Amino acid sequence: LNEEIEEEIYMQIPEKFGEVLKCSKVKQNLEGKVCRIRKALYGLKQSGCQWYRKLDEKLSQYGLKATSGDPCVYFERRGRELTIAAIYVDDVIIASNNTARLNELKKTLAKSFEMKDMDPIHYCLGIEIKKSANGDIEMSQQKYIMDILERFRMKNSKPVETPIDASNKLSAETYPKAEIEKVEMQNMPYRSLVGSLMYLSVSTRPDIAFAVSLLSQLSENHGNQHWAAAKRVLPYLKKTASYGLRFQRNSGTLSWDFQMPTGADSTPVTFSNLEMLRSAGNQGNKELLHYLVQKQSIWHCRKPVRKQCTSNGWSEK
Repeated sequence: LNEEIEEEIYMQIPEKFGEVLKCSKVKQNLEGKVCRIRKALYGLKQSGCQWYRKLDEKLSQYGLKATSGDPCVYFERRGRELTIAAIYVDDVIIASNNTARLNELKKTLAKSFEMKDMDPIHYCLGIEIKKSANGDIEMSQQKYIMDILERFRMKNSKPVETPIDASNKLSAETYPKAEIEKVEMQNMPYRSLVGSLMYLSVSTRPDIAFAVSLLSQLSENHGNQHWAAAKRVLPYLKKTASYGLRFQRNSGTLSWDFQMPTGADSTPVTFSNLEMLRSAGNQGNKELLHYLVQKQSIWHCRKPVRKQCTSNGWSEK
């Protein structure tokens, strides 16, 4: 809503618009006419691009520039001072080791945009963030889990110890064969539940990644057995709602990689364990390269980064 539209776009006049203006002459003049859109509106395909251009222009004026590895991460270095702004649509997270510069940037942005200062970050995109006195950062999604339990009517379910029952052999072969089951499953929000669990697994809960990976492969033709297995993850989350990730100030794994296909077509095909390990290693190299580009952009640092992986497959002959 802050940027003008470059293209010539028109829309129908909203119903009862004349009544809102409360002017009979205006009502008469509106007949047979349309509105030309001057500002970016929600829903227009141009709006996201226009908003980013506007925000990029302002951040650049304030001395920040986008990193070469991610156009949504901006930074500014002044000697030992470092300021970083991470953008997700209209949410902006700002971090700086200089409190005065941090407050200055927030005030400057507030002059250009209608914004709300949330002070130290505690909650963003369904993720709860806590910072300890020693600098460790903990991320969890307890509220998000409670919302899922409420939405799928599993708030009063009995907690279980594992996200998936090992004795329950799920496969595409257990698809619904009876017509009545097919109709019943069409009305079940299976994809919605699996999608909610997937966001949770890639954000703060890698412990349910295997279950989500298996359930996602059955999205196209799921039956009662699959639906029951998907709902079973929820009682486990209820029991472990406070679980999350902890990032220690001076140590800890930066990233990890595991295979989580979203469907049959996305499962990588390999002809040996060696090829599978090399494929996984190359995927890790891509992510590592992205990190190194970011690191070089912000810190101008070329120190080596440790990468750990199994060596059995690489030495296979």
